[in-house]
Amino acid sequence: MTHSGEPQVTSAFGPGALGVGIGDMPDHWDLVADIVVIGAGATGLPAAIAARDAGASVIVVEANYDIGGHAILSGGNVPLGGGTSAQRKYGIADSPALVFADLTDWTIVQPNGWPDYRYNDRAVMRAFADHAAEAYEFLVANGVRFKDVPPDTVARYNTFVDTDVDTDFGKPRPQYKLQTPPFYATWSTPLVHDTRAGLRINAQCQVVDMDGQVILGLYCGGESAGGFNQHGLGRCTAQGYMAGKYAALERP
Repeated sequence: MTHSGEPQVTSAFGPGALGVGIGDMPDHWDLVADIVVIGAGATGLPAAIAARDAGASVIVVEANYDIGGHAILSGGNVPLGGGTSAQRKYGIADSPALVFADLTDWTIVQPNGWPDYRYNDRAVMRAFADHAAEAYEFLVANGVRFKDVPPDTVARYNTFVDTDVDTDFGKPRPQYKLQTPPFYATWSTPLVHDTRAGLRINAQCQVVDMDGQVILGLYCGGESAGGFNQHGLGRCTAQGYMAGKYAALERP
């Protein structure tokens, strides 16, 4: 849609929504808004809030009977860095430049032998890196509570080995202490994985056509956007925040 007085559309889909009966569906719609967000998931909700904060009127459309999308089934891990307040609290040095370097590092090889990050769109990566910390603070300001975990988890885990009881996660009889650094951790939990393709977007989360031309009024982020080979709530929430903010700026 164009921005000549018509509503903008922020395409922030929540894939995997369950179908519901059509008996309660209205026969006629006469709602009007500056921005219509499709999908009330981890991308759509930040998009709607960011657009509202920028002064736009917003309608969120969701196919499911509740909200949340894939975020409901996620592991709850939100990888947003670049210099957040949480990182500063514990003296963790980070920056947008470091985030960008990590996400475009060809030396990170997956178990299948492929350096998947080499397929990332550099402009999209740069935009995410520049907005990651800002998106984190946006989530905190809107009521998201992140668990405050001081960086003493190794010492705490070693006490579980001494007592044979893991009071944090209920792991059966931990037997081996972590004693000699460096230590490496990996996230391991059943969760919904990411998509491998999606709409092509630019650094402002605007959808572009096959010729690379911007489709006015159409934005996309999260699992429905391509060019970003990294799953997780960090990408979804940051791109939702970006899409909502930039869509609101496009209003006439």
